[in-house]
Amino acid sequence: MTAYYVGKAIMSKSLAKSSNLLTAQHYQEMMHLTTMTEVAAYLRSTHYAASLRSMPERGFSRFDLENRLRNDLYNHFLGVMRYDRAPDSFYRYLIIEKEITLLIRTLQMLRLGNMRDLSPDIPDDLLPYFSFAVEQLSAVRTFPDLLVLLRQTPYYELLHPWLVGKDQDLDHLSAEAALWHNQTERIMELIDDLPTRQERRNLGRFYHQFMELDNLRALYRLKAFTSLAKERASALLAYLPQGRLRPSEWRSLLETETQEEFLKNLQSTSLGRSLGDLRSAALLGSSYFGLLTLRLHHQNCLRLLRFSTEGASAFMALHMLTNIEVNNLIALIEGAHYRLDINQVKVLLVY
Repeated sequence: MTAYYVGKAIMSKSLAKSSNLLTAQHYQEMMHLTTMTEVAAYLRSTHYAASLRSMPERGFSRFDLENRLRNDLYNHFLGVMRYDRAPDSFYRYLIIEKEITLLIRTLQMLRLGNMRDLSPDIPDDLLPYFSFAVEQLSAVRTFPDLLVLLRQTPYYELLHPWLVGKDQDLDHLSAEAALWHNQTERIMELIDDLPTRQERRNLGRFYHQFMELDNLRALYRLKAFTSLAKERASALLAYLPQGRLRPSEWRSLLETETQEEFLKNLQSTSLGRSLGDLRSAALLGSSYFGLLTLRLHHQNCLRLLRFSTEGASAFMALHMLTNIEVNNLIALIEGAHYRLDINQVKVLLVY
């Protein structure tokens, strides 16, 4: 099958699956469910039925239910791989994201000395697509152990320079920055290799805007720790030329000293105005600001999906919308588990 027909097949499949996304009515009905058993029973009547088929109707753990929903995110990827098996396939960007997320989490656990809490739950069908043995991460106890595991991958050369001192300790900040920059560079390379100019332009702009919102969330959190903010931000967060912020606007945000000053500067930009009234974020903190950026990202995903004419754009938009949906469901599950007030849960949902 030629690249043209592969792209059209994946676009058709993605658009068909998008019709199964949960609606506002689904969320309104689930908000009134009071136990995890009721939430799980409701989800068995949706497109999550297959993922929950082998789970008992009662007596299951919250973690089992949440992991099944998270793993459902990768079913579409596995289906797409039947059409596009190329080792440099664009759709493998999901594996790059997952690998780097796991490695950064591993670095964080190593810093805390708490590796026993790291237990990657990856579907077996997905494991062959990873460049290293994910199941062996839980046996890592030191940074040199991690380098041994990564010896045959590009991550070895990326992380090895950040060993410091005779005890082979790790420069965590530089290592995490290297991983984040590597993710953006590799995914943009995949986008730049797409066959049509229109898709390269549309998806490149969309991905930069997605990362730009992610950077804003991280930068806002860092502003709570003024002494660390500039150092960490300059190392971790790169300017994204296809995003909505101009270079001068990005620099002004980096230079702010407090969260309040950050929000004031951001509100003066077109991107900040798209986020809504940032005065509420000043009162409600990082979680609410993160919610504002997620709502804008959700709108961008819907727009990309609606106007997609190629497989890569439709696939990425659908995957990100499904990821938002799964996060909504986890909020509902935890609301039922902890018996939270319906309004406490409602404010967390993005749809």
